[in-house]
Amino acid sequence: MASFADEDEEYPEVTDEEKLAIASQFLLQSPPGQIKEVLRDLKNLCSEDVLAEDVVAGVFHRYNNATQQVIGSIVCDEATEIDEGHYLDPASQSTVHVDHLHHKVINENASDDVPPPDFPEEAMEMREAVEHELNEYIGEQYVKGTTTLSVVCSKDGYELVVLISGEKINLKNYWSGRWRSRFVVNINDCSLSGFVKINCHTFEDGNVQLDTSKNVSDIKLSFDNSASLGVAVRKKIVSIESKVQDSLEDMYVNMSQEAFKDMRRALPITRQKMDWSGAQMQLAKGFSKSK
Repeated sequence: MASFADEDEEYPEVTDEEKLAIASQFLLQSPPGQIKEVLRDLKNLCSEDVLAEDVVAGVFHRYNNATQQVIGSIVCDEATEIDEGHYLDPASQSTVHVDHLHHKVINENASDDVPPPDFPEEAMEMREAVEHELNEYIGEQYVKGTTTLSVVCSKDGYELVVLISGEKINLKNYWSGRWRSRFVVNINDCSLSGFVKINCHTFEDGNVQLDTSKNVSDIKLSFDNSASLGVAVRKKIVSIESKVQDSLEDMYVNMSQEAFKDMRRALPITRQKMDWSGAQMQLAKGFSKSK
């Protein structure tokens, strides 16, 4: 019988470019709070030439933007990014220089080196109104110290981008989780679109991840000034995020009745229910006495 694989068979050598592509995917898919641990393990498998510091920094930059990582007061996202290392702090309208690889702020006020963009005055008033309402909402509904809000004007001033990013990391107890919301408020169309994404990871005696999302589009807003816009945006976001929370609770409640039920037989392999009648019990009892 032929062996599964010929011991003398030669396999093509994986190039450094292919190794980097594979390693990058592992890094980009790292669970919340664990990208440094993933990098440490990858360094045991790849040479330093493959995972050079400047290359890894570029991957971390992509990861930080994709997952709305919070560095200092900055929520990393294409909406807040001025260039690869500089981000806009919309609350202070200043430029912040960040180090993606080491996840730290290099300069909290780098506006002299990289000036922040200018926005129309009317757009700034709307931004501040939305920020005020959502800060109140986050203070009421989110765990203190876990969540950061950023409301950014688009360059043309016709859109506001709302970023809500929160993480709870407890690796000593084998779990971590991330909640991030991103909504775009279109001023001209009076509409709101965006998503909520949740990723949770537990790895005590196993490795289980929850990765879920909710997308919304063209939700109409009714407002006639900056203050009413803030109220309208808050109302819609509260509704969207509450529905996401409720759907998760419903899933966990119904899990034992639906998901777990599909993982076991409804009947024994004989396809007949066990008869637990009194007569059967008496018969079994008689057999035990006769032994």
